[in-house]
Amino acid sequence: KKVNNYDTLLIGSQVLKVNDEPVDKILGKYKKTIASDGYNTTFYNRFMAQHFGKLYIRDRGFQDSIQVTFQKKDSVYSKMFRYVKSDSVYYAPEK
Repeated sequence: KKVNNYDTLLIGSQVLKVNDEPVDKILGKYKKTIASDGYNTTFYNRFMAQHFGKLYIRDRGFQDSIQVTFQKKDSVYSKMFRYVKSDSVYYAPEK
């Protein structure tokens, strides 16, 4: 179901894998690159939430699509995200 152009399946879901690689493994690798005092764990979580996409592209290079596996409650599902050129999509706001 979509509400206001957002896929409601994604809201509240946990990411399990990105391109068939466990997200814990990816986050562990990126955690080593973040300078922290080691005590402020909320900083790490907030930083990863805000910068994961940038770190992933820097590490893996630009990809035109990625497969993400999610879990919500007792369901596991995958979704393919594809790059779309900004000039190929026209968004007309509803009046």
